[in-house]
Amino acid sequence: MLKEFILNDTASLQDCVSNIMDPVRDIVFIVDSSNRLLGCVAESDIRRLILSNVPLNSRAVDHMNKNVKFFYADELESTDEWVKKLSNFKYYGYYPVLNKDRTLKRVIHYSDLITDSTKVIFDPSSSQADKILIAGGAGYIGSVLTEYLLNRNYQVVVMDRFLYGRQSIQSFISHPKFSFYEYDIRNISNVIPVIKDVRDVVYLAEIVGDPAVNVSPRTTLETNYLSVLTFANLAKYAGIKKFIYASSCSVYGKSDKETVNELSNLNPISLYAKMKILCENALLDLSRHREIFQPIILRLSTVFGLSLRPRFDLIINKMTADAAQKGEISIYGGTQYRPFVHVHDVARAIELLLRQSGDLSGQIYNIGSDALNFSIEEIAQLVLKHFPSIKVNHDKTNRDERSYVVDFSKIKQTLGYEPSLSIDDGIFELKKFLARNHIQIEDPRYSNLKTMQNQMALQASK
Repeated sequence: MLKEFILNDTASLQDCVSNIMDPVRDIVFIVDSSNRLLGCVAESDIRRLILSNVPLNSRAVDHMNKNVKFFYADELESTDEWVKKLSNFKYYGYYPVLNKDRTLKRVIHYSDLITDSTKVIFDPSSSQADKILIAGGAGYIGSVLTEYLLNRNYQVVVMDRFLYGRQSIQSFISHPKFSFYEYDIRNISNVIPVIKDVRDVVYLAEIVGDPAVNVSPRTTLETNYLSVLTFANLAKYAGIKKFIYASSCSVYGKSDKETVNELSNLNPISLYAKMKILCENALLDLSRHREIFQPIILRLSTVFGLSLRPRFDLIINKMTADAAQKGEISIYGGTQYRPFVHVHDVARAIELLLRQSGDLSGQIYNIGSDALNFSIEEIAQLVLKHFPSIKVNHDKTNRDERSYVVDFSKIKQTLGYEPSLSIDDGIFELKKFLARNHIQIEDPRYSNLKTMQNQMALQASK
């Protein structure tokens, strides 16, 4: 692995480009003839140089970044030392590890610092019997889950960046069993003090939805894969019991079979689904050790319904909002099938798993109901029942190719779970909410895609 990251001081920028072609590797390190570190060239440097019309046959050493973030090998022997240094770096990618004479010993990824650790970093004996950490607890699902758990006497700790504001948790702030931290989940120094005394983790802190993840694939890789892997390994070594991960039925992609279940072959057709599968595989690998740590994977149906952090970019929610405020809805394709589940029923499923006493390590559950598999056209017809006078626009060319009918018998038969709310229930509550609250459904706060676009634009302007 080391040679893939190293170029000597005679290398050209074109040589750097060739080495950075790997979709995950985004940096090369330049060394002299004695293998001493001189600098680095990152993917972002290449883009900047190309835009500045610098020829790619130029020597890399003339354009490299000399301010390289690195670790000395002996620093990695102390957890406190590398955690402190990593938090100061505020960069979570590949790092060179140097000997004292600055010769390059190896290259590590920040997640390797956790994955390769054999030490238990925390003392699990201090864990609270019913304290649950929700990563992403202020989001669409997270805020509903937070309320659901507090109402059932759990202690709830929320960790969230609050990209959509804090309004979703305002009603909990004075609750004696609620606490929150405004942290970026990608910074492991933020995670360590929070995770050390919780019993279970529910992980919802990802960029959600195909359009949103496509805004910045590299940010998606960091947030939806590398951060999950690091967080899960931290949870394992912290003595966490259950690690409930919210995956998606979108991993089934486009299925030619009549129905798919947890054992079916996966056929992802989007970056979002591919990241979910990477995370599932990493968590399943952790579950093979059969220790106290129990990763559990939930493949959620397309979620709908009213949340403390409303979203109007989900199929049912969007159609209902468009019908209520615009007097028209649009159907793209229409024959594609999807399973659906109300956000409140997602919270019910998660709480059900939290109170299970048996070993669920490595279990995968589809979350939804056989009765809630509908085509997009059928969803439109249900919306029309509530808004009979609206206009319906059909677009047969601009269609989402994902289509799958899902079997939910596993969780029903093994845990007795079945959703309680119908699509009609969801449409009705959204219609009522929109009638009583004068909000602008096009506000970026209600759209994951628009929020991500705004975030990337803000970063680009700095």
